[in-house]
Amino acid sequence: MVGFAIASEQEMADAFTAEGLIPGKVAFADHTDRRFNDIVTKDA
Repeated sequence: MVGFAIASEQEMADAFTAEGLIPGKVAFADHTDRRFNDIVTKDA
């Protein structure tokens, strides 16, 4: 995933954590696969 998408998902995870819906902090970037970023962003 590209950086802006990871940041957006991290904001969402932080919001769920703030509301107590997710126990503890989630580091979304730790659960992403960046192997295909060059292919996905090639024509973007």
